[in-house]
Formats: sequence, structure tokens, C-alpha cells
Amino acid sequence: MKRDPRGSVMGRIGGRFARASCAALLLWTGRPGSVRAQTQPDLILYGGPVYTVDADGTVAQALAIAGDRILAVGSEEEILGLAVASTRRIDLDGRPAFPGFIDAHGHLPGLATSLQSIDLVGTASYEEVVAKVAAAAAATPGGEWITGRGWDQNDWPEKDFPHHEALSLAVADHPVWLTRVDGHAGLANARAMELAGVTADTPDPRGGRILRDPNTSAPTGVFIDNAQGLVSRRIPRASPDRIRQGIERAIQTCIRHGLTSIHDAGVSRSQIDLYRRMIDEGDFNLRIYAMIRGGGLETMQRFFDAGPIIGYGDNRLTVRSVKIVIDGALGSRGAALLQPYADDPGNSGLLTTPPETLRRIVQGALQAGFQVCCHAIGDRGNRIVLDIYEEALGSEPLGTDHRFRIEHAQVVALVDIPRFARLGVIPSMQATHATSDMYWAEDRVGPRRIEGAYAWRKFL
Repeated sequence: MKRDPRGSVMGRIGGRFARASCAALLLWTGRPGSVRAQTQPDLILYGGPVYTVDADGTVAQALAIAGDRILAVGSEEEILGLAVASTRRIDLDGRPAFPGFIDAHGHLPGLATSLQSIDLVGTASYEEVVAKVAAAAAATPGGEWITGRGWDQNDWPEKDFPHHEALSLAVADHPVWLTRVDGHAGLANARAMELAGVTADTPDPRGGRILRDPNTSAPTGVFIDNAQGLVSRRIPRASPDRIRQGIERAIQTCIRHGLTSIHDAGVSRSQIDLYRRMIDEGDFNLRIYAMIRGGGLETMQRFFDAGPIIGYGDNRLTVRSVKIVIDGALGSRGAALLQPYADDPGNSGLLTTPPETLRRIVQGALQAGFQVCCHAIGDRGNRIVLDIYEEALGSEPLGTDHRFRIEHAQVVALVDIPRFARLGVIPSMQATHATSDMYWAEDRVGPRRIEGAYAWRKFL
């Protein structure tokens, strides 16, 4: 099962599950067994199990809906007895009905971009990647940028990062930028690096790494974490119409896969403004819990000063959290580890945000009533975030629940796992990381550290 770059349930996992089993996906707001409706139902679903997901795990036989509210759930006899002449009835024919799925860590703009570029998820070799790009280049006017996302060298016969040479030979006239499946590395061809002005003399930026030929120091074309910006920022910004079209396609993709709400893990001011315009115009059939990211402390402070946006447009948009990234990803060896990688002894990963910057953002968020959601994958990254959270929360009244999160909590030192519970920090984990990384994760961290990796039961 492959990790999908479009979020933890947005791709193949959610799509397959939705197509196989879901007859209806609705927001649960009623009480199981309650058949005293306040009004007449517009719609009744019956003939299949209705999973309420209440505290008791109640499974009903039917449900009644009026407008956008569930009136009642219960037995078929009870619920069908509420019907009037105008009530629409849908026989589930044995298929189950679930509440709408909520993806707790997705990227709607990233999904939009991926739908408008080359899909490289599941490619079985570097040669296949090159062939897909060459085919796209043949249908693209010369000089235009070609982008793609989803390659993973861990799935190829050769597990090493690719070298740009084959890509540059196949596609010489178009600048090419291909983002890795985790979003923490990218591959550029020679033309893209030329336009970006990247040479053997280009230094690694803070929190990033340019992979280089060991003999010449020339860039291999692979850029890790913050180094990606050296090339990606040269890509011309899409037109407002194309950006909006991408978001519209992304929304429909989510709805088709049963996702009715997304925690959008890192959006800019311009993206929030677009969401609001689309909501105002009735073109946003999704609920978003947005995490602000980008622009540094100054941008964050502007949001803090303005205060949270809660339930905008009939609860379509809430903006009351911030997203910070402390380290990279395990697959590209950018996750910050306490000890070097088992399969790369000279490398302990990267800190993509200085701890002092994180400390100041956390303090500002606390004062302004914003939740903090910090990406941390390596055990060093997780410990730094926990230390800063503990320092900030130590000044808060006992029992105050700020619902601070660590996004991914992927490789955690065993002694640090109990700290999550003690501090009230939410480990926001994604199952798709475990299923995609399970073939090589122990190679990265070794047999001892793997005990604290993807540690679902220990966290529970």
C-alpha cells in the first residue's frame, strides 16, 4: 500500500474503502434510538447498517434527515413511520452508511496541484518516471515547466536517490521539478537547475541539503527539505483561474472518497482568502479546519492579532491553529534523529525550523488562543517540540487543554511517549506512513529505535 501525497485518507486508501463499502456519508448530529423528530424528514435511508459512531458503537437500521440535520436513527419500522408523501426513500440494499470521514492531516492545495501535474505515485523505477515526464514534455510547449509528484526511490530496484542525468537527457528543453511522495525532497533536471542558478558552489540552505556528486560536488538534482525552495520558487505561479479550478477538483475528489472535512495542514493567507471567496459564492462543499503556515513570525503575528476565524460560512471554514515543521521526513533521511541514521552513519537529519523560532510561535499562539500543530517525525524533532510545549504550558493553569498537537509523531524515544499524555499533547499520526514505510523503516533507525516508531499501541 503506497503513501499518497495528498493526505492520509485522500488517495488510494480512502478511495478504495469508499467505493467498496459506502452507500452514504453524512454528518452525524442526532441521538441513536431517538425517533421523536422535530419536523418531517426530507430523506430516509434504510435497508443497511447505519454506523452512528457514538460512544456505545450503536448500529441502527435506518436514519431520517431534514435539510442538513439528522432527525433520528432507529429501526426501519420506527424511521419509515416518520415518512410523509414528499419524503425521499433510499434503500441501501445491504450497504452500510457512515458519518462523513474527517482527514486530520491533509493538504487541499497540494491535492489540487497534484491533480494538475504528473502523477508519479506507484512508479516502479526511475526509468518509468523519466518516461512519464518525457511523454508529458512531448505534449507541452517548449520552455514551459513540467511538474510531478509521488516518486519514491524505496520502491525501485535501486534504492538510492536518482541522478538528474537520465532525466536531463530525456527532457532537455523543459525545466522539470518532481516532488517526492512525502513532499520533503524534489528532483530537478539540468534546465531547472540552470534557471535556478544552482551550481556546485551553491551552499546548502539552513534546514536543507543539496545532494552532490562525491567527486565533483556538482548537484545530483535532488534537493532535501528547505533546499527545495532553491528550485521550486522559480516555478511561475499559476493563474488565479487555474488555482481555483485545482481547488474545485480537489474538493470533488475528497467528496467522492467520502471526506467531508479536512484539517488543512498548512495554508497561506491567499489560500484562506480563496476559500472564503468560494464559500461566499456557494462553491465550497467541504469543511476546512485550517492551520496557518508560511511567511514567518510576522505573518503568524498578523493572524494572532486578528484572532481566530471560527465557523465561517455555515461552518465551512475555521482558522484557529498554526503549522510549524521542525524536521524532515524519514524516507529522505531528513527527519531529525538523536543518533545518526543506521543506514547513513554520517547523517542525523535536519532541523528545518530553529527551536527558538518555534518557541516564539508557541508563546504567541498561546496568548492569542490558537492551537499549535508541529510536524515532527524524528525522535530528536519530537523531543525538541515536547520540551518547548512543556516550557510554554508550564505557565498555564493546571488542567487547561490547549490541544497542542505533534503531526506524525513517527519515531519517538520510548521515554518520551508518556510525556504526550502528561502534557495533554495529541499525537496526530497517519496510518499510511506505517504502511508505506514498513519495508525500509527499520533500515533507517535500527532494531532498537524501531520500538518507538509508528507506536500506536504504546500511545494508546
